[in-house]
Amino acid sequence: MPLSGIELSAGIVVGGNKPVDAKFGPYASTAAALADIGSTLRYKGLTVGIENAGQVVEYWFRNGVANADLVEKITPLEATNIIGLSDFIVAAAPGLSITTTTHIADGLTDTYSVNGLASADPSHVLVSLNGVTQNPGTDYMVNFATGKIIFDGYPSANQQIVFTALGLRSVQRPLDPTLYLYAFAQSVNGLTTYSGRLLNANRPAAPALPETATTWTIRRTTLNAAGRVLSTASAIGSWANRESLSFQ
Repeated sequence: MPLSGIELSAGIVVGGNKPVDAKFGPYASTAAALADIGSTLRYKGLTVGIENAGQVVEYWFRNGVANADLVEKITPLEATNIIGLSDFIVAAAPGLSITTTTHIADGLTDTYSVNGLASADPSHVLVSLNGVTQNPGTDYMVNFATGKIIFDGYPSANQQIVFTALGLRSVQRPLDPTLYLYAFAQSVNGLTTYSGRLLNANRPAAPALPETATTWTIRRTTLNAAGRVLSTASAIGSWANRESLSFQ
């Protein structure tokens, strides 16, 4: 079905070094763009350029043609392509509590302490021995009062025991994913990962980069050569100094 309007059989050659569509700008500010592009000239998806610190940042009328609908255009990133600081936005699951505790069996102990127990139901704790998942209620039980897991036997010496306690915190409002930036980095050997969160309210004023802020909340996860989690810890500090911070 042919499109309505004027169809061109060849590309447009423009002599000037500027966009073909004059509505693109670039403009000195969003206010200037809105003033220049009247409501009758707007449409969903219309993209304009806004000059910022010597660069042109693309904005578009994403959800409508009102002034408030002109927002910065953010290109989605593939998780596999994320290296270091990234501008992708993530949401947090409200109320979900996940706590991991790791022990190395000595062959003489069948009871181990677990952090984050929220219930006496053994199904609320995922347990693995050297990566093999155990059956709740059969292979282990929960003593909620003492915060411990009791195995039905003695795990063999040097086995790695990983407890993942699942629970629900008290009801809380969901975090608005537009309020913070999220960053991810990995060590050269791939055994240490860092994930950081920075509230937009704590971002330093331009032209300073977000990673220079001193209020990043950073989580560090350490794996062994087999890819099992050995430890997790957190710290607050600059993203650029994540490797030298004091993690607890």
